[in-house]
Amino acid sequence: MADCNFENRAGDPRTKAYFERRVAEGLTNREVIRCLKRYVVREVFIAISPPEHGTAHRSVGRPERFNRTLLEEFAYKELFLTNAARSAALAPWMDSYNAHRPHAAIAGLTPLQRLINNADGNHN
Repeated sequence: MADCNFENRAGDPRTKAYFERRVAEGLTNREVIRCLKRYVVREVFIAISPPEHGTAHRSVGRPERFNRTLLEEFAYKELFLTNAARSAALAPWMDSYNAHRPHAAIAGLTPLQRLINNADGNHN
């Protein structure tokens, strides 16, 4: 997977073109950066998530919901002064999200519990 931090993407011609286009549309630099962050989170989530059982494509709703949760419960909760600080804080948050936080969409189970149930043949 390619590097997903903004320091590495700043020189990418696609990123520059997108940034310039969105600023020309009237968005502020801050708004464009927020759009880019959402894109990166979506890209990472899609890259690490398994394909749906029996389908060739992924639902758009699941990554969009994950993006919203990631932004609300992680990215906007604390100001990270460095990329290293943000990266260090992400692993514990992901562990909490996947192993300890119940999800209403999967009957109050954690994603880890759902994975274990599916591995045991309990596809509910």
